[in-house]
Amino acid sequence: MVGKAIRKFGGDENGAIAPLYALSLFGLVAMAGVGFDYARVMALDSELQNAADQAALAAASQLDGKTDSIIRAIQATNSTFASSTSDYVNITRLSNIDDDSDGSTRPITQITYTFWEDYVDDAPVRVVSEQSTASNAATKAKIVQVVIGNRQVRYALTPIVGAIAGNAGASAMATLNSAYCKVPPLMFCAPNANFGAKNSSGETPDRGTGMIFHMLPNNKSGPDSGDAEDVDLVPGIFGFLDFPYPSPVSGSPNTSLGWEVTNPSCTGENVDSEPGVRAPEAGALATRFDIGSDCTAGGTFCPSANTTKNRVYRISNNVAPGSFTCPANPISGNKSATEANGNGEGWVEMSDPDLAGASNPGYPRDTSHNGNIGNKNWNIAGYFQANYGPSATVGSVTGGALDATATRYDVYKWQRDNPSSLQPRLIKSVGTSNPYKHYCAYPKPIGNLAGTTLPTTARDRRVLSMAVVDCTGLKGRSPVDIERYVDVFLMEPPLTSGADKAFYVELVGEATPPGSNNSFQGFSKRKAVLIR
Repeated sequence: MVGKAIRKFGGDENGAIAPLYALSLFGLVAMAGVGFDYARVMALDSELQNAADQAALAAASQLDGKTDSIIRAIQATNSTFASSTSDYVNITRLSNIDDDSDGSTRPITQITYTFWEDYVDDAPVRVVSEQSTASNAATKAKIVQVVIGNRQVRYALTPIVGAIAGNAGASAMATLNSAYCKVPPLMFCAPNANFGAKNSSGETPDRGTGMIFHMLPNNKSGPDSGDAEDVDLVPGIFGFLDFPYPSPVSGSPNTSLGWEVTNPSCTGENVDSEPGVRAPEAGALATRFDIGSDCTAGGTFCPSANTTKNRVYRISNNVAPGSFTCPANPISGNKSATEANGNGEGWVEMSDPDLAGASNPGYPRDTSHNGNIGNKNWNIAGYFQANYGPSATVGSVTGGALDATATRYDVYKWQRDNPSSLQPRLIKSVGTSNPYKHYCAYPKPIGNLAGTTLPTTARDRRVLSMAVVDCTGLKGRSPVDIERYVDVFLMEPPLTSGADKAFYVELVGEATPPGSNNSFQGFSKRKAVLIR
């Protein structure tokens, strides 16, 4: 009987899976635990990588080549992203082991830095600093690597199979690129590698240098075959850049030099030269001198507050020489019936035969030039005598605010800030019978432009930023190597005669960053980018 019962029990298959399930339970728990805890470690890794990326971008944003750039790079992360007291602190929500020196498991504060000089063939080269803030290293630092120290997460289920904790860390590398924004599409070829640059004392040795520019390449009247990329059209000393204007834009890009925001868009660090004819830009640029179109809302086609220039306004009427006084607003009246045949009102260049012997009211050019580049010397004494009387001197007119070393831009700013010095002045009267032709200098806006209120944050309309380009081997349309941006003072409007539409500028110095009085025009927008 007993043997029969044993045989029956041994042959009964009901519930046979239960032992197998019990035996496999340990494996199933282990597999689920590994998957769950592995996902937590990967989430921790993502948190740390996000922190490393943000820290690298913050540090790279300070790598501007200045002597304190490494100090600022480290501060940019340590004082903000890696500070447990910051509003923007990077934290990990998954690390549950107290492994930080400050006793916190959440703030990500264990950060180390390495700085390199360059990045070649997908790898950084020439370490310049590891945690060092030495100024000689800082000026070379272009690449930064940020490493987030390992953090741990205590496993929840995996310890059943023997594992206790897992580690995660992160690393990111970044650099600083340039994007050029809100600047005119203008370039000129650098006469030397350091032209326009500041020296170690923060001064610009070339400040005050006069330069002759042309709307067309030198000795060219346009593309030989109508091809805008004609390789014979070398940009020469001055040219345009191929900026990607957004579509649609307000007005033709060929009049952008008259806009307040001369380039509404941004372009990358690599820019092409743009040879060819942009004749409308000459007229657009002249509006900054009170010549041409009326001012529009927002500052487009507006004149500067000081419009002193080497042109005079012709007025024909019946007032004889000797008793004529230049009106404040010649456009609103004093017109003659002879205006239709060319004897009426309008801007006249000093080369007009009627003006022979008359004193030029504009700022004199440099006394000599090497090609298109001047020698920085100008006849400041002659300018003050021509405009303020034969016995006038710089010091007597400006009350000592300026002396004989002042640049033309210095004089311009003094006149702009002292409006009483900017009064209409008779240059010459011509004729012996009615109508007489009278020529007046107008250093302040006239006509419909006079009452226009410019934006309070607008930059001075007589200052433009230009790219200084290494033109070695540059021909036609090709990428340019921008050395730096400089500010130039517009001295003369473009010529209305001649094929090249020449105009004249004076170098002010390296362009100032966006902000303050330059909010409508900045020279570049620095952009931190991740490398890996």
